[in-house]
Amino acid sequence: MSFVGKILTVLVLVMSVTFATMAVMVYATHVNYRDEVKRAASNKQGKPAGLEVRFQQLTKERDTLALQLTRLKEAIDKERQGIDEKIAQLESQIKDSEQKRVDLEKERRDLNVLKTEAVATLKITQDTLAQKEEQNQTLREDIRIANEERREAFDRIREITVDVLDLQTTKERLEARNSELAVDRNRILNLLRVNGINPNTDPAAVLPKVDGEVRAVLPDGLIEISIGSDDALKKRDQLQVYRLAGGQSRYLGRVEVIKTAPDVAVCKILPNYRSTAGAIQAQDRVTSQLE
Repeated sequence: MSFVGKILTVLVLVMSVTFATMAVMVYATHVNYRDEVKRAASNKQGKPAGLEVRFQQLTKERDTLALQLTRLKEAIDKERQGIDEKIAQLESQIKDSEQKRVDLEKERRDLNVLKTEAVATLKITQDTLAQKEEQNQTLREDIRIANEERREAFDRIREITVDVLDLQTTKERLEARNSELAVDRNRILNLLRVNGINPNTDPAAVLPKVDGEVRAVLPDGLIEISIGSDDALKKRDQLQVYRLAGGQSRYLGRVEVIKTAPDVAVCKILPNYRSTAGAIQAQDRVTSQLE
């Protein structure tokens, strides 16, 4: 085998190892987003339920709470109707008792007249009056019990009314909070649109405005910059490189983040974006958004 053939063999071996390493890295960072959405609540991986299953669970819970609220309102209305009927019955009994009392008073006056007209029948009249008094006392007791029952019914109605007012207050407070959240949502959407950000964009895919400088130029087309993960940088983010000289800025190219630390990151220079204005050097500036 010639010397050139040996060199080619070594290059093929090195490239094979490189591509195999890249394949392992891509597989390790791969995320199956469809599985994240469709995953069942019980799965072999022991992972949490997918977004779709959790959404269905929350929807079912909301429907259950709404049904419970409806049943509670129906029960309150039914109980209120029963109380009204009971009050009506008590009022009718009170009227009947009052009429009986009037009748008894009239009968008592008649008996007093008969007593003056018939002395011979005084004993019978007295016995009759005693019986009527006893009946009258029984009626008074019945009236007292009826009044107590009516008062208890009124107290129950007052408690139910307070509960209904509390529920109405809670409903109004929730509706007001919902309106406030709707206003905040519209304000945030308008703010995103003013800043040129699509509201449907994944927040993890948006790189905020960051600025730094090149600390050092490393071998193999790599550079070290002064910003890192604390500045929201992550792998595969791309930054622009420029140089300030004489009050002017010159565009030098684009780099891609391959490794991050809290306050530093390593980037590779993208050849397709290299500028003819010069090579990237230490103290050149890097930014996520050119002015």
